[in-house]
Amino acid sequence: MADQIDGFKNGTDVLLFVKYGTPAVWIPLACLKSNGWDGSTDQIDITSKCSGNDKDSLAGDRSWTFKAEGNAINDKALPSRASFNTLAEFWSNGTRFEAKMVGVDDPDDVIRGKCYITSLSKNAGRNEAVGFSVSLQGVGKVQFKPEVAA
Repeated sequence: MADQIDGFKNGTDVLLFVKYGTPAVWIPLACLKSNGWDGSTDQIDITSKCSGNDKDSLAGDRSWTFKAEGNAINDKALPSRASFNTLAEFWSNGTRFEAKMVGVDDPDDVIRGKCYITSLSKNAGRNEAVGFSVSLQGVGKVQFKPEVAA
């Protein structure tokens, strides 16, 4: 596999994609500097007098998010990538869409699901590329397997 030394994978080879357009197709999300996935589980406290001095809990609801930051490209710079304007449209309309983080050299290395944008920011420092940050809230079950063709 590309860019691997001693089993470590280069993060450059893991990209975030969104499904967009008519018909909807997977396109890379802008020009990213970083992207990631977080999963969490709520705790249901079941500590009682029978627990002694130790807390006890059960697994509750799960949630997950994607986060990314990158360069805010325009609609015409790279037509094969979703632009900041696409993200702003999704955020403004409260659109739910599919997203996935996948290894470009390993299509089985995938995390995917439906989501919506919970935060979107744009920054423009002096003598710097215009950038953005986005957080996507997962809706429903996250998948760790590639899509099965219908």
